[in-house]
Amino acid sequence: SIYRESLDKTVFERWELLLKLSSKAEKAVLDKLWITIAEEALPRYEKMFQAIRIDLRDQFKIYDATILKIMRRVRCNTRPAAAECAEKLE
Repeated sequence: SIYRESLDKTVFERWELLLKLSSKAEKAVLDKLWITIAEEALPRYEKMFQAIRIDLRDQFKIYDATILKIMRRVRCNTRPAAAECAEKLE
């Protein structure tokens, strides 16, 4: 439908804007502050970050469940082998 096409176009345009803003923010981080996590440590960090996000959603009511699902989908699109992609706790 025309409505669906318009909605898809709007979402795509906003997505492109968000990617540009994200890229700009990443470039603004000073090299001395940027942390690169070793590949073998990623699962441990992913688990820790997931636990924090769930606490922020359930205990502190700061994160919205719908947004967390969208964020998980984005992360799983990048790293489909991550444990959170199979667990779907968010």
